[in-house]
Amino acid sequence: MVRSKDPALRRALLERVTQYALRHGVAGMSLRPLAAGAGTSARMLIHHFGSKEQLIAEVLAEVEMGLARTLVAQAADTDDLGAVLESFWRQMCEPSLQPLMRSMFEVWGQALVRPDRYRAFLDTVVEPWIAFINGRLTDAGVPERQARDLALLIAAAFQGLQLIRLTDGDAEAGGRALAVLAQRLSLQPGE
Repeated sequence: MVRSKDPALRRALLERVTQYALRHGVAGMSLRPLAAGAGTSARMLIHHFGSKEQLIAEVLAEVEMGLARTLVAQAADTDDLGAVLESFWRQMCEPSLQPLMRSMFEVWGQALVRPDRYRAFLDTVVEPWIAFINGRLTDAGVPERQARDLALLIAAAFQGLQLIRLTDGDAEAGGRALAVLAQRLSLQPGE
């Protein structure tokens, strides 16, 4: 007899695995430690998510959406997109997030090779950031086409600087580069 999937249990499992991932990262880990960290079995995770790759993709998509919500909440108090990006940069450089950031880039690379296994991740890794920045730019009066192009540039620069930071460990250099970009694009008042 095939056991039906309980959406509430699936959601609870995803939340527990996500909390585990925030502490430990996930990309190179086998399913058993993920299950143990979430207080369940590997079999239960496979039942609800289909595969380790799908589970990891959904975990990282969940984290990306959470980060996007955090960014939106931080931005609610200011019109200064440059300051929001700089604040978010500092947050993303927190040591506690580094295992997860490394996992994100590892899975991103795997997703480009196997998009069928990581569709949920690919759908959330870029577009929410571009949409957020685009919205802020259009709200500031930047024409739609130009806003979309600038949003793509800013999102690419932010992600690229994060990848470089993870490579060389120099968060300060990346933060300075992001500040220069914000100033050049006149994203800070008075510039």
